Amino acid sequence: MAPDQRSTRKLTADSGQHERLAARLRTAFALHDSGVALKRAQLRRQHANASDEELTRRLAAWLQDRPGAKYGDSAGVLGQRSGVSR
Repeated sequence: MAPDQRSTRKLTADSGQHERLAARLRTAFALHDSGVALKRAQLRRQHANASDEELTRRLAAWLQDRPGAKYGDSAGVLGQRSGVSR
């Protein structure tokens, strides 16, 4: 088999995996968007007289510095990954 044929077969075989990964990423983005919408609704209930600008400021602050979740939402000890710092 020629080198070009091998690489074409590999790309074809990997396309199913790429689509599955892409679908998972789209799901993650959709979940994030839903979570942000839910938090905005909560802030609207808690601060009914706040302007849209104030709600946007509060939402941005929550996204940047989440009380009680400094390193994310996972339980347990924060691990170290090679080349990744927090």
